[in-house]
Amino acid sequence: MAESTDQVDVEYKKFSPRCIKHDSDLLPVFCRDCNRLICSDCVTMADHVGHNLCKVSDVAEFHQNKLEDVLKNSDSMSLLAKMLQQLQEKQSNLVKDSESLICRISEREEEIIQIVKHWSQKLIGNVNSSRERRRLSIKHDEKIINALLHFEELCTEMDTINIVATHLHCEVERLFRSKMESTEEETGSNEYKFEVGSSGKDLNESFGRLELHQQQESSSDVVIEDNENVDVSDLEDESNFYECHENKVSCVYQTCAKDCIDDIVVFDERRIFILSRGTLFLCETKLNDHEITQRIIKQGVYQIAHIRPTRDLLLLLENKKEIHRLSYRNIITKFTFMKTSEETFCALNSGGHNTYACLLLRCKKYSHTYKSFLYDHHICLLDEYGVTLKKYSSLLNGGSLLENVNWKLLPAQDRNNYILLRVLESLDKIDTESNKKVSDKMIATYSGAIGIRPGSQFSPSDMTIDDKDNVLLVVRDDNAIHLLDKSLKFQRLILTEEDGLQSPWSVTLDSSGYLWVGCQDGKIHAFNYQYLLETERSARYH
Repeated sequence: MAESTDQVDVEYKKFSPRCIKHDSDLLPVFCRDCNRLICSDCVTMADHVGHNLCKVSDVAEFHQNKLEDVLKNSDSMSLLAKMLQQLQEKQSNLVKDSESLICRISEREEEIIQIVKHWSQKLIGNVNSSRERRRLSIKHDEKIINALLHFEELCTEMDTINIVATHLHCEVERLFRSKMESTEEETGSNEYKFEVGSSGKDLNESFGRLELHQQQESSSDVVIEDNENVDVSDLEDESNFYECHENKVSCVYQTCAKDCIDDIVVFDERRIFILSRGTLFLCETKLNDHEITQRIIKQGVYQIAHIRPTRDLLLLLENKKEIHRLSYRNIITKFTFMKTSEETFCALNSGGHNTYACLLLRCKKYSHTYKSFLYDHHICLLDEYGVTLKKYSSLLNGGSLLENVNWKLLPAQDRNNYILLRVLESLDKIDTESNKKVSDKMIATYSGAIGIRPGSQFSPSDMTIDDKDNVLLVVRDDNAIHLLDKSLKFQRLILTEEDGLQSPWSVTLDSSGYLWVGCQDGKIHAFNYQYLLETERSARYH
C-alpha cells in the first residue's frame, strides 16, 4: 500500500490538462455553457455548436482567483487530502468490488437457468397433456363417424336402437356445427402454439440490473450539513415517476417535518428540494407511496431559485448578503456576495431568456430632505460567474414601508419585463426600460379578485409562470391558485380547497408539466397542469 501511495504522490509531476471527453490536448477556448475548456475534437465533432465560447484569457483571472481562494483555505486542503485518500481506497477496492459483482451475476445466471429449465419442463408437460386430450377426442370422433357410416348394419344388430340413434344424431349435429364454424381445412391437432419471447423482454425485472450509485462529491465550499452522502442516481427512472401520475388528477405527499413549505423546486423524483423554516431539504419520492424521504442539505436559507439550463439551484441565505450555488452533483459553492452594509439581496430567480440569473437588490440610503432612510430597489442580471452584467435603474423607492417587505421575483417572456410579488400584499409587473420614470415602470398590478371566499384578505405568497407567460399565483387565505394572463388579468381559479388545498403557500411548475403546490401543513400536492387547464373545477370531480 505504501508503494502505491508513493506512486500516486509523484503523478502530479506528469500532470497535463486533457479533455475529459476526448482525452485530447486542450485549446485556449472556454465554453461558458458547459463551464470547461474544449479540445480540437470538441470542435470537429460539433459538440459545442451554438454555445457561448470565449478565449481562455477572458475567464482565466476569475478562475485563478477562485483557485487561490481554495488553495489558501486550510479546510479546503484538508478536504482535498481526505478525498485523495478516499480515491486511493476506492482504487484498491475496485478489483474486489468488480469481482464480487461478476460473481453475483454468475450466480444469478445459474438461478435463471434453473428457473428456465423448470419453466421449460412445465410447458412440455402442458404440451403432453394437450396431446393426450386431443388424441382421445379424435379417437371418439372417429368412432362416431364410423358408426354413422355403418348405421344400417347397427340397426339390425342392436336392440337399443332408440338410444343409439338419439346419441348419434346429437353427435353428428355437433360434428357438422364444428365443421361449419371452421373457415378452412384444418389438419393441425395442437391445442397450443408456441410464441418465442423477446430475448430482452423484462430482463431488468427477471434477471436483475446494475444500478449506478454516484457518491457525494465535495469542494472547498461544501456545506452539506448532515454527514450522510446524498445519493443522486441518474435519471433513467424519471419516466416511471411521471407514469404514476399519468392517470391521476393529483398526488399528495406528506413531508416528515410537517412544517410550512416555503419554497419548492422539482428536478425529478430523486431531486426535489423544499425550503421549510430556513432549512433546505433534498427529497425523494417513492412510487405508489404518499411519503417522501428527505435529508438536510443546508440551514439558514431564505430563498431558492431553479436555474433550468444548468440544473443548478441558487440559495439566498438568511443574512441576505450571500448567494450560494448548489450544482447538479450537490456541490455547494459561493456564487456572489454583497460587501457593503447598505445593500442587500431581496429575491432571486433564473435570468430567463436574458442571462443566467436575476436578483432584486435593495439599496439603503439616508435622505437629508426627509431626514430618514429611503430604500431603492434595482433588478440586476448576473452571468454564471456571479458577475453583474446589468443593473437597472431604480424601480421602486420609499421609506420604512418597504424595509420589511418580503419579495419574490420572476422574469417574464417580454423583454425587460419582470414580475414582482410583495408577499401577502400585491403583484406587480415591472418594465425596466431605463428611459422611463419610476412611476411609469409599473405596467400592471393585480390586487386580487372575488374568489371562493369573497370576504377574505388578498394574501399572495408565491407565484410561477408557464410557457404561455400565464402567472399562477398562490393566495393563501383563499385556499386557491389564481390563473392570470400575461397582463396580470384574472382568468379563473385553477385550484381550490375542493382539490384538497389547505393553506397553500408555495408553487412551481416542473419541466414535465406538473404543478407542485406546497402547503403550510407540510403536504405537497402534484397536479397534471394540462389536465387542470382543460377541465373546469365544477366538472373535475363529478
